[in-house]
Amino acid sequence: MGKPLRLLVTCVPASIVLIALFVYATRSRFTGEVTRIDNNQDQRKVDEHDVQEGVALETNSIALEGSLMVPSHSGKDDLRSNSTWNPCTFDICFNLEKCPFTHPFATYVYDDLLTSSSNENPFSPQLLVDVLKETGSYTSDPTKACVFFSILWNRESERENVGHLEKKIHSLAQWGAYGENHVLVELSTDQSPGRSMLEGVSTGKAIIARSVISPAKLFSTGFDILLPPLRTAEADSMDLLSPLLPVSRETFIHFHGEHCPHQHPGPGAITPEHIRSLQQLLKGKERVDIQLQCQQPATGKTKGAKEGQWMLCGDQKSRLELCSKSMFSLVPSPGGPNAGTGVGIYTRLIESLMCGSIPVVVGVGVLPFDEVIDWSRAGLIVPSGRYSDILHILRSVSSGDIQNFRLKGRHLWYTYFSSPLRVVQIAVAIVRSRTLHPPPPAPHFLGKQLLYSCPPPQADYLSFLHQ
Repeated sequence: MGKPLRLLVTCVPASIVLIALFVYATRSRFTGEVTRIDNNQDQRKVDEHDVQEGVALETNSIALEGSLMVPSHSGKDDLRSNSTWNPCTFDICFNLEKCPFTHPFATYVYDDLLTSSSNENPFSPQLLVDVLKETGSYTSDPTKACVFFSILWNRESERENVGHLEKKIHSLAQWGAYGENHVLVELSTDQSPGRSMLEGVSTGKAIIARSVISPAKLFSTGFDILLPPLRTAEADSMDLLSPLLPVSRETFIHFHGEHCPHQHPGPGAITPEHIRSLQQLLKGKERVDIQLQCQQPATGKTKGAKEGQWMLCGDQKSRLELCSKSMFSLVPSPGGPNAGTGVGIYTRLIESLMCGSIPVVVGVGVLPFDEVIDWSRAGLIVPSGRYSDILHILRSVSSGDIQNFRLKGRHLWYTYFSSPLRVVQIAVAIVRSRTLHPPPPAPHFLGKQLLYSCPPPQADYLSFLHQ
């Protein structure tokens, strides 16, 4: 009896220890299970929140905090018009809510033109409409569009009552109250007048893409787009290009133009007296080609040019022929408080790139596509206050710099200005880049094999090599 009792007393503490260990293990297991359930619930809440954010992003219903909201105009009187002018910025006048990142960049084109074209123009406006549709971002559903394009031609014969044109613009189907996300494309050629068709027209919050800035203040830098005038040459553009070598040419500087007098030329205006003074400085030292009266003015310039502007002389073929013989081409500013800039300035600029003559741009503040082009690499940009030193500036340009200017100018011409197709594509790309949308993917095509394009060797030839 004594021995079993001792065994029982000895075993009791071990049993208690086993029970305690079992209770501890069970409790730890239960606690871990509760913690895992809590973590799963927290993760489920995070997943639900992410799903809700994804749905909100897909439906473009994300609401910004009050401190992040972009201020906008509240009244029509504050918008851009001829009487009250407040320059637009992309943050204020463009509605990015119509351009969500979850959808591709889409453009809608109005098929109805605001002004018709003439038979003398070698371009069909419908062709340019088709170009917009072929940019890879066209949509036929206006409710899915981010940007709306409308086209008008700058023609003196089509100039109509300001109120009538304004009514036609405001009656566009998707215009709304202020024309948000609209782009009014005013096409011009070197035959176009020196005035814009949109002078005095209330354009609201629409982006204006045109070649004429008149008056100069009616241009919102960073919002509006300055287009180059479309070329009117019927021949192939490549046939009109001049060779880039040799570096030296027959004449040192070239300029042909006729000035429309201005009673009160503003600061920075380049007048005939300025050009004559340059001609006198170069007399007997360098050969120059300067004419200040046109024997054959460009068609439509005398009637349409504004005061202070320089008219073009002759047609494009004759101008390119003279330009190709000169090392430098003068591109003067019209100056004047309301002169603005016309198609003549930009026609001289583009033609100088074509003929390999270095453009000397004096006093011109805005250049075509300067948002994406560094013009200082293709020509000399001279402030009007430095005009008195222009001779020293020209003579300081080395032969290597001249060749670099020509190569860069030829590249710019071919990439941006060689055809209406490229001009319209660049304008669309500028608007798209402002919205931070990526460009459309490049189309896939099968290229030619450069290496190992010969047929494989025959078996008898291989056996001959192993002998």
